[in-house]
Amino acid sequence: MTTTRRFLLAPSFARLILRERGGTRQIEGYFPERDGRISSVLLDDRKGFLVLRYHHQNGLSEERTEVPQSHAEALLDVTAGEIDYVRSRLSVGSRDVFVDQFIRPNPLHMVTAEFESDAEARDFYPLPWFGPEVTSDRHYGYAALALHGRLGTREAEPSNAALGHLLDSLENRFADARPPQRAPINRPAPRQAGPAEPQPLSNGLSPDGSRQLRQASLDDVQAAMMREIERTLLNQRPY
Repeated sequence: MTTTRRFLLAPSFARLILRERGGTRQIEGYFPERDGRISSVLLDDRKGFLVLRYHHQNGLSEERTEVPQSHAEALLDVTAGEIDYVRSRLSVGSRDVFVDQFIRPNPLHMVTAEFESDAEARDFYPLPWFGPEVTSDRHYGYAALALHGRLGTREAEPSNAALGHLLDSLENRFADARPPQRAPINRPAPRQAGPAEPQPLSNGLSPDGSRQLRQASLDDVQAAMMREIERTLLNQRPY
C-alpha cells in the first residue's frame, strides 16, 4: 500500500527544477472508475504499463504490469481521458519527491511524495518551496485531471525565501524535511580569575593615561539612586 501527498508548485520553480534535473515525459490514460477500481495505462519514454488501483479497508493499493510499448499506445487510444506531463526526480534528504509539469489537459505544476504508510506520510514536513497541499482535494487526483480536466483554481505563489530554500535543495544542502528547531543558546564561559587590573584614578584615567569605563555594581547603583532621591527631597523642602 502506498500513501501519496501532493502539493502545488510555482511554475517558475518547476522550470528551474526541470533545467537542473531533467525529466521524463509520461502519458497516463484512464478508464472510468468501476466498483472502486481505477484502471489506467502508463506510457513513458521507454516502457508501457497497465495499472490497477483499488480501495480496501486499509487504503489504496496498486498493481502494475509491464506491457509492450505498442500495446500501451493502442490502449491509450480507447481510454476516456489522458494526462501528459514531464516528471523530474529530486532528492529531499533521504527521500525522493517527484515534480510533475502537466502539458495536457491543462497547465499545472505539482510536487508528489510517496510513502509506505499513513504514519510515515503524517511525519513528513513539506519544505518551504512547496506550495499549498492538495492531497485531500479530489480535483487534483490524476484520474480526475485526466477525466475532467483541471477544475481547481488554487495557485502557488513564489517568494524569495522559498527560492532560497529550493536552491538549497538543488544543492543537496537539506538533510531532511523537518520542522524548524530552535537554535541552541551558547552561553559564555565563566570568566577566569586573572591578575588584578589597575584601578582607574579619580579623574577617570588609568595609570597609563587611557580613560576606562568603570562598571558599577548593583550596590553602587542603589547608593547613587538613594543620594539622588535625598537631593531631590531636600530641594523640594520649603525654606
